[in-house]
Amino acid sequence: VSAESRRLRSFSSRGPTVDGRQKPDLVAPDGVNTSVDSFSRYFGTSASAPHAAGVAALMIEEQNSLTATQLTSTLTDTANTQSINGTPTEPNNQTGAGLIDAASVVADVQPDGIKNISSCQDITAPGRYEITGTINVTDDQDCINIQADDVTLNGNNNIIRYDDFGELSNFNAIEALSATNVTVQNVEIRYFNDAVEFTDVSNGAIVDVTTQTGFEYSPPPTKSLQSNGIVLRDGSENNTVQSNDLFDVGDRNDFDSSGNGIYVTDSNNNTITDNEVSIPGNVGVRLENASGNNVSANEVSAGGITRE
Repeated sequence: VSAESRRLRSFSSRGPTVDGRQKPDLVAPDGVNTSVDSFSRYFGTSASAPHAAGVAALMIEEQNSLTATQLTSTLTDTANTQSINGTPTEPNNQTGAGLIDAASVVADVQPDGIKNISSCQDITAPGRYEITGTINVTDDQDCINIQADDVTLNGNNNIIRYDDFGELSNFNAIEALSATNVTVQNVEIRYFNDAVEFTDVSNGAIVDVTTQTGFEYSPPPTKSLQSNGIVLRDGSENNTVQSNDLFDVGDRNDFDSSGNGIYVTDSNNNTITDNEVSIPGNVGVRLENASGNNVSANEVSAGGITRE
């Protein structure tokens, strides 16, 4: 189908098959450009087939448990029958179920239960949660409390910030308690006590969390967090802490419980890898009464890695 005119190409194969089955299943656009100069304005299945494959890849990215049958049926069920030759069509032997519709098909396969988060709250049910923008916290409270198994919290690179004119909070930004399979990812934390704390959490992950000081206040805070960057405590096991960037964390005068980029206490068999800890108050990665933890490939600018 021409991407410009939305009309079926004369050279597009028609059905039915020799045994009478309706074909094609659907159609996709051609006459399109790419970023490669020599392939500008290309036509036929050389263009339409990659379009269809790309849409299928987007479907799998949203829902990687889809079977081949589910892929096919969803593509045909969501195809646009009103975009070809200017008139609505029923499934037929010229255009099949219609023109492939990427937006509709991806929306159709998105996992159920995605919930947007725009303020502090308790998460008490399994599912996928996404932070939609900066969360400014003025109350003295932990911001997001995860109290359910099978939770993914995606920050979408947004900021959770304690907003009290540069003062630091005594509460944590994100906490998970007595849960399994909890993932916290892609979020920046500013001016809380701890950024992310797992207590009695197993088989979870903390990935791509950033702590940073900004320029919202004058003078700016002297550190990004009051105490620690990431904490695994009280029986947290088989978790992965990876690819986090923790800057200027904690009180240099409180070695007992503060100033650690990553603090693992009374927790075993976790993986701590590929993290960057810059200017911690005391220790980059601190393990206390913890065994079987795999600590590797971390970049620590000061304080080193200690095992107690």
